[in-house]
Amino acid sequence: MRCFRDMGLVFLVLLVGLFVSCAREELSTKVEPLESDLVLSVFEIKTNASGPCASLATLSFEVLGESGWAVSFPKEQELLDVLDCRREGEDVLFENVSRVLGWEDNQIGWGFLTHRTTPGGLKVAVSGQGEGDIGLGRREGERVVFIDVEIQHTTGQHVIKGPLRYEGSWPSNATLLFHRRVGESARAPWLCVALESH
Repeated sequence: MRCFRDMGLVFLVLLVGLFVSCAREELSTKVEPLESDLVLSVFEIKTNASGPCASLATLSFEVLGESGWAVSFPKEQELLDVLDCRREGEDVLFENVSRVLGWEDNQIGWGFLTHRTTPGGLKVAVSGQGEGDIGLGRREGERVVFIDVEIQHTTGQHVIKGPLRYEGSWPSNATLLFHRRVGESARAPWLCVALESH
């Protein structure tokens, strides 16, 4: 009798796996692949006691589950206002242009190591790495994107490590902007990952 129960459990697991696989394949087939040049930018912005700078805090954004990440879709001037929240004289940490060829089999990634001098004269290491997949397409007339990237980012003693995952709409003429605090401290900066399509 136990043998039959075990076989039933195995059959149930296989059935659920097959259903998930078929559902994902059906979802992918409904997406018309799109090609585009993407500008990827990674940068930090200053923090305050209540959260990120006002230019970012006033954007409409969606919190992505419990990952700590949020996504927004700023227009050109709104993105420039967010970039103005960087520390004085600081550039973006990473910028790259790559071509995305459709919904599947596209890689995205970055890596950098730099140093920042604090107002008190201390030298702080800032390092980051991201690696994963990205896809671009159109579903029912709407541009959609998926991104699945494992990220590790360190600013001095502040660290984040984990996935950034999003699948959903990406309005035309808007930047895809992800942000989250680097660690849990209220003094930690905010990390931004921006994608622009051209």
